[in-house]
Amino acid sequence: MKRKISFSVCLILMLIAAFVSFQLTYTYLTDKYEGTVYGFRKWSDINSRFDDIEAITDDVSDTKWQDIYSVLAEADSYVRSGYVKDIDDDYLLDYVLAGYMYGINDKYSSYMPKSEYDAFVLSSQQGSMVGIGVRISYDNTIGGMYITSVIPGSPSEAAGITAGDVIIGVDGKSVSEIGYYSAYNIIKEGKEGEAVTLSIATAVSGYTETKNYIVNREIVKTETVLTRMLTNDIAYVNILSFDSTTGEEFSQKMDALIADGALRFIFDVRNNPGGSVDGVSEVLDYLLPEGPIIRCISKNGEEFVIDSDEKDLIAPMVVIVNENTASGGELFTAALRDYDKATVIGTTTYGKGTMQTVIPLSNGGAIRFSTQMYNPPYGENYEGIGIVPDKTVELSPEASANFYKLTDEEDTQLMSALDEVRNK
Repeated sequence: MKRKISFSVCLILMLIAAFVSFQLTYTYLTDKYEGTVYGFRKWSDINSRFDDIEAITDDVSDTKWQDIYSVLAEADSYVRSGYVKDIDDDYLLDYVLAGYMYGINDKYSSYMPKSEYDAFVLSSQQGSMVGIGVRISYDNTIGGMYITSVIPGSPSEAAGITAGDVIIGVDGKSVSEIGYYSAYNIIKEGKEGEAVTLSIATAVSGYTETKNYIVNREIVKTETVLTRMLTNDIAYVNILSFDSTTGEEFSQKMDALIADGALRFIFDVRNNPGGSVDGVSEVLDYLLPEGPIIRCISKNGEEFVIDSDEKDLIAPMVVIVNENTASGGELFTAALRDYDKATVIGTTTYGKGTMQTVIPLSNGGAIRFSTQMYNPPYGENYEGIGIVPDKTVELSPEASANFYKLTDEEDTQLMSALDEVRNK
């Protein structure tokens, strides 16, 4: 005989079952959450690093960074316990670090993954990099990559590529379709020994003929200083950037110019983004008398001064600058003007008066962020302001768009500098 259960009893039994299920689920998820948090903290070794972080943190009373890591651990625990796909921890870490550097709100900061940092070290410390050996800019006529110069001894020179040629395709992809920077990255990111196929509109044909070149990427010795004689006694010195090898290169090429009869100098730092402080100071040391070159100010206000020796180049000098002259290019300009060594011609510079430090990390990557303000020898810091030239000379919009194609006569800034240095 079946017994009937009243509705109230049935409801009570259902509630008890639901409560038991909730308790079991809650206990399971809590255990899993706590285990995941512990696993994450063990994986990243957060707790063991707190003392180390405090040791290098100026204000140890500020514990907000601990809250940041705790929340990050909390978020990670939820993702690892519930995310339906596998996590690539190396890939994740790269993006976490990239996001962190973006989040400190320093427009000069960045994170470099291991491959990028390795390339940075090779380029900046050894004066070489893996590539094909060309310098390029955007070509607004064909929509390709205009080759401004070919590095001597490079794979591109061996292949017969010349300055003035325009790359219109890379590995079968049109530059105009995939975009300038995408095409640039395809060329840049290949490994040593790998080939890249370039479709080039040749300058010798007036861009009416296109040829394909297969060029192997190799370790290329980079140049940061380009020189030539404009007249019998006036030398043109184009400093592209300031790397760790620039000082030695500059010294050698200046000695050669002087041996060739150079008595007056035009230094072109237009579009120079800066670079190594050592590179700037070594170049300035060649030109300036004994005294300060750079004044570096740290976060806590401490000042570190880099000085020049007593060697001094006495000669008429002009510096050409533009709105893309930044950082070390500005410091070079300001120092020469502080010592009344040079007249500055062009347009107001970018305005970057901070120095960045690159710090390698245990995962093989590195972080780069602003650590000091650097001031000229006797002038004020120009961060966010720039350097106003002694004589403002602007290029026309058309000339600016075709900057790397200009002849000397079409370059009004260069012609103004030439007139100025003749009369000094």
